[in-house]
Amino acid sequence: MGAGRKAIPPELKDNSIYKDAGVIERQKEETPKIKSAKLTPPSLLTKDAQKEWRRIVKLYKELNIEILNDLDKQTLASYCMEVDIRDRLYKQWTQEQKAKVLVVDQTKSASVFKTGSGQISQQIGGQSEREIVNPILREINKHNATIRVLAEQLALTPTGRAAIAVRREKSNRSAAEQFMDDE
Repeated sequence: MGAGRKAIPPELKDNSIYKDAGVIERQKEETPKIKSAKLTPPSLLTKDAQKEWRRIVKLYKELNIEILNDLDKQTLASYCMEVDIRDRLYKQWTQEQKAKVLVVDQTKSASVFKTGSGQISQQIGGQSEREIVNPILREINKHNATIRVLAEQLALTPTGRAAIAVRREKSNRSAAEQFMDDE
């Protein structure tokens, strides 16, 4: 996959930056369209993932611009599954913190124990300790990274929404305002 600018839907583009005035209109015509925007949750989602789905779709419906349609179901489903998995892992981690299990494994040559913060320390034969990141925290971080990528694709971030607002504001400027900006 090539590096470079991310594609912007033609409905959100600023017409004033293109030399050819018809480029956005041609892109709109070439953009695949689908009329179905029911956005019903897939049956494979868990109960909590479906709850997240309904929350997101409800918020999308409050927007004054249509962003998602049924072609985006898999991306939204992936986002909801990732949020559900991350939340379940976080609950598991907090339960472990409440239990405060101190000794995990002890052999003749090494001691492994969990600290109150969830970090695992390993002491080998009386040598210095080595911190080991809790595997649950590592998994939470992996899911958070995926959530960030999907949220950006779905315009669920403040930056994504701000970009939409800026583009829409620019496209609604009068000819006089555009002329003043060009000066």
